[in-house]
Formats: sequence, C-alpha cells, structure tokens
Amino acid sequence: MGRAKGVEVQRRSEFILRRACWYGLVKSRDVQDAFDVSRQIAGQDMKQAVSRWTWVDADGSVKPILSLGTRAVNPIRPVHFHEEASPARMLQLLSAKADFPHTGLRPEEVSVLFPVDRTQNIDPDILAVMLQAVLDRSAQGLSSRAVMIRYVGLKIGDVYRERKILPVALEFDGAQTRVHAHDLEPEAEKAGYPIKAFVLTRMETARFSDEGLSKNFTRMGVSQRKTVRYRLTFDPRLTEDQKSALRRELGMRDGSLVIPENQAHSFRRFYTNGMPPDASPDIIWPPIIFTEKVD
Repeated sequence: MGRAKGVEVQRRSEFILRRACWYGLVKSRDVQDAFDVSRQIAGQDMKQAVSRWTWVDADGSVKPILSLGTRAVNPIRPVHFHEEASPARMLQLLSAKADFPHTGLRPEEVSVLFPVDRTQNIDPDILAVMLQAVLDRSAQGLSSRAVMIRYVGLKIGDVYRERKILPVALEFDGAQTRVHAHDLEPEAEKAGYPIKAFVLTRMETARFSDEGLSKNFTRMGVSQRKTVRYRLTFDPRLTEDQKSALRRELGMRDGSLVIPENQAHSFRRFYTNGMPPDASPDIIWPPIIFTEKVD
C-alpha cells in the first residue's frame, strides 16, 4: 500500500514539473482535475514538487527549478529542464498519446502532429501471429517457430506465394509496419538464411508452421543486425547552410552516414527520389543526388 502511494505521489510530482515548465504555471485545480484528489493533497504535492526538482549549476550549487506562489507553482526563469520534463521526454509522451496526468498538458493546449497510425490497415490475425512470433519465451522452454505467409512483393509480375520465415523483430515507422525475419526458403540456405523485411499489409495470410527448423540454422537477434555506411553527394545547388542542416537531420558523422541495414531502403526511397509533380519548383529535391556504399 505504501509503495503504491509513493508511486502516485511521484506521478503527481512529475505532472507538476512538466506542467510548470511547459505551460508556465500549475494551480491546485489542475492537480485535482488530473488525479481526482482533494485540494489539501494537491497543495501538499505542489510544496513537495518545489523541493524535489532541482538542478546543479557550474559551481556545483543545487538550485530549485520551481517556485511556489500564493496560488500556483511557476518555473524559475530561465527554465532548467529536468530530464523528466525535457523536450525529448515530452515528445515521447505526446507521440505515445499519453493523457493529461502524464504530460501535464490538456489536449487543447498543445498541437503536435505525428504520423497516422496505419496498424489498423493490417489484418488483426496476421498481426497477432507476428507479435507472438517475436516474443522470446525461451525461459518457459519454448523455442522459436517458423511462420508460413502468403506474400506479394513489388517485383514485376509478382503474385501471392507462400514463404517460410522466422520473425525476429517488428518495426513500426509510421508509413509501414514490417517484420524482420529470416528467409527460410531452401534457396536461402547457402546465404545463411538472411534476415529480410516483409511488409505486413502485403501478407494475405500468416500461420505458424508445424515443421521444425534446420539443424544448420542459427537465429540472429536484432542487436546482431548489420549497419551500412554511405558517402553522400548533395545537390550542388544547396547552400552550405542547407547542407549543414541536412547533415544534422541525417545524423552524419565525419562526412558519412551510418544507418542500420534494414533502414537503407527507406532512406534512399525518401532522400534520393524525385519530387511529386505538384511540388513547388523552388524546392531542391531530392537533396542527395548520389549515394556510395563504403566499407
């Protein structure tokens, strides 16, 4: 009981911190609305939050982040963001569609747009099989099982055909939901059953296979996935400021880009493809005119 109470107090304290830092003030009514507590408890929480949240300056002095007035908690300016209220943490919460008690912000107080959730386009039976397949239940003495899918790719003339795979990870990137899986087709044996990406919406059916795995098979984890390095050539019409911004956007280091191998296709598809016909002629796109894979 005491531990649960402590967790609730911590949640309310984080709420006060986030709302104060981003909205600018927290009233007792905000705490009451978010957590259905009494005005007395809300007042106690506000006092505790002011003493709890601190930062350390260059001289090693511990200083408060918040201050308590007669009616509200306010941030001490300039605002010093604790990691629990950092911009990155707030975006994580907002992208997860966290509610008012978690973000400290009412829906009508903030406008942040995120990619449309396309998981609703996936057959729920297929998604259920894939989610079960990537669960690690070795602690229960259960081993991984292969999955049979009817899949259609985008090669010329491709049609649905049955494929045997062993899923290792699901990936959601907004535009697509993919499963990274070992290709268990007989012709893939010589290549060591490589991991490939399969788009879930291109599957017609999915079911677990009753067949065991080959004795020569070794399952790879996601942490063993390869990375690839590219040397990029920007469009010469870009200014140095534009190139600098793109290097930061891409996370380039030492003049090259290193990304997980499974993201290479998506990267090239977005940054090296042409503009749609209705785009502004003043936009330089694609910004990258050549990619060279380097060792």
